[in-house]
Amino acid sequence: MIRSAGQFRRESQIPRHRVSVTFSLSARQVKLLDQLAERTSVPKSVYVRKGVDFILRKYRSLLQRTAPQGRLEDENR
Repeated sequence: MIRSAGQFRRESQIPRHRVSVTFSLSARQVKLLDQLAERTSVPKSVYVRKGVDFILRKYRSLLQRTAPQGRLEDENR
């Protein structure tokens, strides 16, 4: 299911402190991400944040073992 850009904006209206980070992607990843963003009118940053959220959920058990009091800081998002 492809969501409209408006649906992603509503999800991101929750005030959050954001930190700028720099990372590298392969040329193929950039090309495909550009195409996806263009075809769906959803900003690339939304897809990157969703991907990071996916990985953090996948490895939640590893993080909970090291997080204070067994909770993740951003758990309630």
